[in-house]
Amino acid sequence: SEISPLFFNWTVLRADGRQLTGVLLRLNSQNNLTLADAQGKIHQVSGKDVEELIPSKKSLMPDGLSERMSEQEFRDLLAFLKSLGFK
Repeated sequence: SEISPLFFNWTVLRADGRQLTGVLLRLNSQNNLTLADAQGKIHQVSGKDVEELIPSKKSLMPDGLSERMSEQEFRDLLAFLKSLGFK
């Protein structure tokens, strides 16, 4: 099945050569974006500073998580994610 882009890590290549990696929280029509890194720090980047935006193609959900959870825990997790509006 396809993974929602909301659950990818993204790498932002900036025009000045710096890189940021994290979860994409917001992206608007001018390509201004808000990214949260692994330490929880929030980064706001102007669209004019974004050279490239690259998805990781790997879910943030740990591999094999569903096998380590009971059926009820997994159903609860899915219900929670669905309540947030994720598909």
